[in-house]
Amino acid sequence: MEGDLWVPKSVLDGCLASFTAADEACIKGSTKLFDVTANMTLLCRHNRPLFSVNMTTAGEGQHYVLALLGKLFEHLPPNFLVRLLYDIGCQLHRSCDKWGFLKSYMNCLTFAVVIFHVFGYQWPCQII
Repeated sequence: MEGDLWVPKSVLDGCLASFTAADEACIKGSTKLFDVTANMTLLCRHNRPLFSVNMTTAGEGQHYVLALLGKLFEHLPPNFLVRLLYDIGCQLHRSCDKWGFLKSYMNCLTFAVVIFHVFGYQWPCQII
């Protein structure tokens, strides 16, 4: 087991290997041709955009989602519960637990995966 996560390290490693979004070395857009390679937007449960960030790196770095969540929590009252649907939620949870990202908000944050991405996960992550 790793930290406070409810699944073995081997399961998390399997999820990491199955998603290209979790591989920050994976190049999805050219930084030679474009300053902005993609856009990441934080939506509310009604699909309304709350905050948006232009991605300027070739890979999908976790710092983008961490910045969006940090900004969100700046505008919420303390102890407000946020349920986060993110395609590589287990990997973000793992990083937050391992490196202390969003430490002051972790008790207010629940990670989940939308059904579209669930089949890329190991079955213990699907259950949780």
